[in-house]
Amino acid sequence: MTLIMAVVVYESVFAQAGPQSPAAASPAANARVKVVAFPSAIDSVLRDFPYNLRHITGEEVLAQGEFENYASLVVVPEAQSCVVTRYHSADDTTASWQAKMFSSERISKAP
Repeated sequence: MTLIMAVVVYESVFAQAGPQSPAAASPAANARVKVVAFPSAIDSVLRDFPYNLRHITGEEVLAQGEFENYASLVVVPEAQSCVVTRYHSADDTTASWQAKMFSSERISKAP
């Protein structure tokens, strides 16, 4: 059983603000990671919605054919991971923010 909270951003390429590529990976990006309360994290994600989550995108952690995963600069306390995912499309760019809160094979271990 896995508990994941996700926010998906869907914007036309023509409506995007900011650069076309995510934040460059750098040691300074790790210094900008903020662990914030759940309501503040959601507020930060939603405020970055018009920018296709570019201000909360950190280092690339996984690249696959149709998407890349980046470390989130906004982290929820006790989350196992917080990730920004970018998907590839000719017509639009779609990004999502996910916080993996719990994962176990046994439901009895759920909090």
